[in-house]
Amino acid sequence: MKEERRFYEKDSVSEKNKEAQKELYYGDGNDFLNRYAFVARALSLYQEDYIHGNLPPERREQLDKMREWGWQNIRLFGLKTAHKMMASYPTTSHHFYDVEIDLYEVYCNKITEYDATKGTPTTFFVRYFCAAIREFILFTWHHLNSYDMQNYREINKAIEFYEQHRSAYTPEMLATKTGMSVKIITSTLKYVEQSHYADIDDATNQRSSIAGPEESYFNKEREEILIEMINNILSNKEKQVYYTRVNLDGNKKMPFKKVAETLNMTLKEVKRYFNSAIRRLSTNPDFLRNFKNC
Repeated sequence: MKEERRFYEKDSVSEKNKEAQKELYYGDGNDFLNRYAFVARALSLYQEDYIHGNLPPERREQLDKMREWGWQNIRLFGLKTAHKMMASYPTTSHHFYDVEIDLYEVYCNKITEYDATKGTPTTFFVRYFCAAIREFILFTWHHLNSYDMQNYREINKAIEFYEQHRSAYTPEMLATKTGMSVKIITSTLKYVEQSHYADIDDATNQRSSIAGPEESYFNKEREEILIEMINNILSNKEKQVYYTRVNLDGNKKMPFKKVAETLNMTLKEVKRYFNSAIRRLSTNPDFLRNFKNC
């Protein structure tokens, strides 16, 4: 692979050219799509070695810079999409910072799947960004509880599977694919659709769908596995901030400002630890395999 050779092309340089190793190659500098595709391929190619700590510090730093470059070149598009979708809601600057964190998590999870032959970065990310923003809206203003949100994500995964295969689907097919009952499938989709388009004043009068005993047991068991896995991946500070922010026992995420007050930390520290936690989780193979869409 030409890009792979170029990524490593400075490994054998002489002593006088060591400074050149700090310069990153992003593909053809005159072709943005070529550069973005190169970054995505590099992150994908070395993902396993990065996760398992098989890369030298300078190579990890290069990949971190590439990941950041890719984010900075899609960030504004994500925020513009969020502003458009959230235009009718009573937003504050904190809401947009919070949704940006969600978009960054989506970016970290999906960047390695980008294929320039199938479209531009905005074309690739738009569906994933819109899904994350819709979830944020449902969670923040329509009070969708954690069980309903988990059901919604599982149903979305099943729908995406059928859409990718250009296949029509029915509630019965979604039920088979997710292991949920047809009743849960239809009630969750109906509630989400009503919430997304309903006026805010009306939304407070809408009742969330209630999971049955089987679904509740499944979600509780899954939550316990999730907590155990997170405990094994994150540092103590990261766990403290992550759990307080995500608020597993509540119906919505705690604002960063409130997290800082609760933990007696600065807002800057809270955001740094949370971003660090997101990066660790989004690059851990076991977590991605079991909870990629959590």
